[in-house]
Amino acid sequence: MPPKEGKKKGNAKARERKRLQRAQEQAVRESKAQVETGMNFMDKSNYSKAITAFTSAIEINPENVDAYLLRGRSFRELKDFDKAVTDFSKAIEKNPNDPQGYAGRGNAYESIEDYDKAIEDYTSVIELVPDDDHAYNMRGNARQAKRIPSLKLSNAEFASVISDFTKAIEINPYNYYAYTNRAHAFFDRKEFKDAIEDYTQAIAIKHDYVYAYLRRGIAYHEVVLFDEQQTRIKAAEKQMMLQTEESAEAEEEETEKDKIKLPKVLNQKAQQQQWEAEFKAIDEAERKEKEKQMCLQNAIADFTKVIQLDENDVQAYHHRMGVYLLVGEEEKAEEDRKKVAQLQK
Repeated sequence: MPPKEGKKKGNAKARERKRLQRAQEQAVRESKAQVETGMNFMDKSNYSKAITAFTSAIEINPENVDAYLLRGRSFRELKDFDKAVTDFSKAIEKNPNDPQGYAGRGNAYESIEDYDKAIEDYTSVIELVPDDDHAYNMRGNARQAKRIPSLKLSNAEFASVISDFTKAIEINPYNYYAYTNRAHAFFDRKEFKDAIEDYTQAIAIKHDYVYAYLRRGIAYHEVVLFDEQQTRIKAAEKQMMLQTEESAEAEEEETEKDKIKLPKVLNQKAQQQQWEAEFKAIDEAERKEKEKQMCLQNAIADFTKVIQLDENDVQAYHHRMGVYLLVGEEEKAEEDRKKVAQLQK
C-alpha cells in the first residue's frame, strides 16, 4: 500500500531539518577553524591576516561571538579603534552577559579619549564580574585620564580614582599595575612620599619593573625640588612679614619712648624662647638636609638600576644627570649628558 500524501510531506520536512542542522554544524566547525587560523596570525602579530580570517569566520557563521571579539582586538592592535568599537558592540549585542565585549570596547573608547563611555563599559564589567581587579584598575585609569590636562583632579575625583586602584589591590595584592597607577595619582597631587611607597610595592612584586624604578627615581627627585620650592615660598613670605613689621615700627618710632619697658625677667624669658626656636630651626634644617641627600642618592640608585636593566633608556640618563648636578658630581653629569646626546642621534 503506497504511503499517504501527508506522511510523505512529514518525512520531507524531517529530512530538510536534518540537512539544515548538518549544514549549520558544518558552518560552526568551519567558522571555528577560521577563528583558530586568525588566532595563529595574532600570535605572530600579523593582525591584517588575522582580520581576514575572522571576517571569513563571521561570514560563515554570523553568530560567532569569538570572531567579533578577536577581530575587534585585532583592529585595536592596528589602532583602528572605530572598527574595534563596532566589533565589540556587535559581540555585546549577541552576548550581553560576556564581560569581554565591554572590556574590549572600554579599552577602545579609552584609546580615542572617550573616557565617559570607557568608564561605563568598565563599570559593566565590574557588575558582571565583581572580583575583576583588572576592570577596577582600568576604570581608575580612565577616571584619572578624564581630568583636564595640567589641572589636578578634584577631591571627589581623586577619591574615586584611589578607590578603584585600592579595590584592585585588595582583590589581587600582586597587581603591580594597580600599585603603579595609584602611585601616579599620588604623584599628580604632589604626594610624592605616598607615590614612592606604591612604586616600591610594585617593584617588590616585579623586581625587573623598569618603569617603576624610573618613576620612583623621579619621585625621589621631586621630593627635593618640591621641598626647596616650599622653602623659598616660606622665606619670601617671612621677608614680606619682616618688611611689614619694619614699616609699622618706623611709623611708631615717635611714640616708642612713651612705651612701658618690660621687666628684665620677661625680656630674659623672651630671649630663652628665641634661642629655643633657633635651636629647633637648626635641628629641622639638619633633618631636612639629611632627608634631601638620602632622596637624591635613592634617585641616583633608581636611575642606575634602570640603566642596568636597559642601557639605552635615555630618560634614566637624563634624570640622573640632573641629580648629579644637584649633588655636585659635574663629571658624572657630563658623562650622562654625552650619553643622552648619543642616544638621541
